[in-house]
Amino acid sequence: MSDITSKKCKIKKLEIGKYYYFRVRAVNSIGKGDYTEKIKIKVLPPTPKKPVTKSVKKGIKVTITPEKYASGYYIYRCKKKNGTYGIVGTIKGNKTKSFTDKNVVKGKTYHYKIVCYKKKNGVIYQSPYSKLTKQKK
Repeated sequence: MSDITSKKCKIKKLEIGKYYYFRVRAVNSIGKGDYTEKIKIKVLPPTPKKPVTKSVKKGIKVTITPEKYASGYYIYRCKKKNGTYGIVGTIKGNKTKSFTDKNVVKGKTYHYKIVCYKKKNGVIYQSPYSKLTKQKK
């Protein structure tokens, strides 16, 4: 790897589900510092974009921005922003863009977030949660 001259570095083309090892050290006009201890990092799918919600006749429609690397998405719902979330739906593949949550009550507000997953060699790797969105039915 070449020298990096900033505090951050983005390494592209890493494979989801694989482990990578990194060490860093400072280099300046005085000389070179010692390397840090080796750290092990597992590559997960990136955090998905915040879902868009809309109240529709049959329930609440949750729309996602599908990504080509995704095997699918889990849709989580809760009645309170900081409450316990549960999976209310799954979008399989990366072509479908929405899911309608039909198990909602008119006049109630619901909070949604999503997780992207990638299935590789029989193992499912999940992204961090998206940002929350809320919708009143």
